[in-house]
Amino acid sequence: MKAPETTSRPGWPWKIFKSALVMLFVTSLGGTALAQGKPVLRYVVDTGSDAWVPYMTPSTAPDKPGIVVELSRMILKRAGIEGREVPIPERRAVNAYANSDVDFEWASPAWFPGNEFPETDLASVPVLPVREVLMFPKGDKQRWLMPQLIQGHKVGTIRGYTYRNSITFRRFDVSNEIDLVRMVGARQLPVAIIGELPGRYWARALNAKVGFGPVHSEGSLVIRLQGRFRKLLPRINDAILALQSEGEVNRIVAKYIGGFDLN
Repeated sequence: MKAPETTSRPGWPWKIFKSALVMLFVTSLGGTALAQGKPVLRYVVDTGSDAWVPYMTPSTAPDKPGIVVELSRMILKRAGIEGREVPIPERRAVNAYANSDVDFEWASPAWFPGNEFPETDLASVPVLPVREVLMFPKGDKQRWLMPQLIQGHKVGTIRGYTYRNSITFRRFDVSNEIDLVRMVGARQLPVAIIGELPGRYWARALNAKVGFGPVHSEGSLVIRLQGRFRKLLPRINDAILALQSEGEVNRIVAKYIGGFDLN
């Protein structure tokens, strides 16, 4: 009986398998594609919530998609990298980066243990300062000249957030930055801790009678990039530094909160 041939020409099953291998290789590049020879990076836009205003705003304000959305577009364009905006609901957006639904996100190393991202991730040069400051009713600046002065006092905070030295003051939790600004402006709270840019944004939007004082904690907002895109990091950093030197980063921030010195 003739033995089966083992050197026959590959037919359609091999072609399908070969195509599958190609697709697997493309997927392993991080879910990106090439558009006219350019790499593509995915990032979140519009979570449909006020949770991270003014960094990202709902689609009801298409001319103002948010500070980090506009910066993402500008940085990628300057770096010669194609961007793909991924609209993800708020609940999923929190884990979008960890689930590899996106290729980069905006974050601060200060939010992580040891002030560092996991070693598998990359960090761009600092783009924006992220500061938590004291907020108080307008006219009460002299009462809160130093962050240590909140010790022992009732301090407005946001439920679920962690705060430096929180054991030294009495937390009064509210749901979000909007409530915090309103209550301080109405003198229902003597002082609060709030992110500076969200605080200034909502104070302006609500015409709230509040003032901002000393820094309670600070870090830098950067682009947190999946490690497999290491070759793109120098281009991203060069783009960030160029836009900063040209005043474009300050211009975008001012669009949302008015004139304000980032330094």
